[in-house]
Amino acid sequence: MKTKTNNPKKVSDPLNFPNPSSEISGFGYVGDLMTEATGDNPFTLNTDWNGNTTKLPTDTPIGNDIVEFNWDNKLRKASKGVHSIHVKYDPMGNRVYRKVKDISDPQNPAIVSEQKFLVDINSQLPVILCITDAVDPNLLTSSYVYADAQVLCQRQHDPNDSNDFTPSYFVHDRLGSVRLVVVPEYDQQQQAWAVRAANSYTYTPFGSFYEGQCIETIANPWKFTGQWHDEEIDQYHLRARQYDPTMMRFTSRDPVRGKFTEPMSLHKYLYCWNEPINRVDLDGKSFVTIASGAAFGALYGGMGGLVGGFLEIFSSMAADPDYFTNMSQDDFDGFAANVLFSSVAIGALSGTVSGGIGAATGGAYGAMLGGYGAFAGNVGYNFIEGFCFNAGSRLLDKMYNFTSNLKGGYGIPKVTGLTVIHAVQVNSLADSIANGTW
Repeated sequence: MKTKTNNPKKVSDPLNFPNPSSEISGFGYVGDLMTEATGDNPFTLNTDWNGNTTKLPTDTPIGNDIVEFNWDNKLRKASKGVHSIHVKYDPMGNRVYRKVKDISDPQNPAIVSEQKFLVDINSQLPVILCITDAVDPNLLTSSYVYADAQVLCQRQHDPNDSNDFTPSYFVHDRLGSVRLVVVPEYDQQQQAWAVRAANSYTYTPFGSFYEGQCIETIANPWKFTGQWHDEEIDQYHLRARQYDPTMMRFTSRDPVRGKFTEPMSLHKYLYCWNEPINRVDLDGKSFVTIASGAAFGALYGGMGGLVGGFLEIFSSMAADPDYFTNMSQDDFDGFAANVLFSSVAIGALSGTVSGGIGAATGGAYGAMLGGYGAFAGNVGYNFIEGFCFNAGSRLLDKMYNFTSNLKGGYGIPKVTGLTVIHAVQVNSLADSIANGTW
């Protein structure tokens, strides 16, 4: 593939936070294309005519840090230092093959590993279910367990017996980044099982590792935002594109057309619009804001609470029409306002929790499920409350002659209001579990 020479005209972009291993004082650009970085560890970059970065951000001469792309502008081959990788994709663009070579002796490169991936395309995001040896497909090497698209457990299988495996478990932060990998161990002295932290990671905002603050004693490809890390070239495979934390941007153009009403979306290489603190990009096409998941859930939860509130009013009237016939207009207005206010408040709060959990664990799709789940959950909750609970309260009211301030709909909404925190926790947890966003 042809490589074009960049125009020497450059602009400077100073960085205000330190690189994990060195200080980068600035970047050079030609339009949207990054051309160089200056500082303690400077580098230069090249791009092809399709806008793909064909040189890794290293200060080594061209020839040992080359990147090749396929016809779909996806990574095909790359080399850095003494290693090279070669990857292949299925017709849907999912990575299904990966080969690593030791090229310390260019005349006699040695294969380090050759793997095939079994990919689940029915998940909200394509995820790797297991890895087999490319030469012997019956040799299972690794398998994974997910919650939505977030990896929870890794199993390293015995090459002599695939049914025998060593599990390890991932501890994530709010962005989904793997911060700890823990393994179960049996303590002979205590005669009990315990867990040991085998790996620990600390990241810069854009996903580089802080030098001296990361420990890795077992193999683990899942790191920043819980995505696959090609450690040989220090890039993340985000499905549609590769992300380079040293450059703090993608290595190829955005396949999604931007919007003129959102100028930042017109830039083809930015990672999460240069705001990685509260945003994650899991597919290389679009990011999700963690806070926006909560806002989405609050909106739909509140709407569900409003609809549910009206259903509660109507179902309460249907459960005991005689009681409402004798109610004054002021009492009815107070009852309706109380029901609607408490329903919307509980719906919005439970939606905030559901949407936030959904966004954190499942990205944009998880936030959507959390919000919709909160909507449906609050509609159903209020309907049941109005038809069953309020019908029961009418019966108790008649039997025990409750005082006027506890009549009708006042009793249940007041109790609900006093236990709003408990209701939020129960509703949001139930919605999340029911809709797969926990």
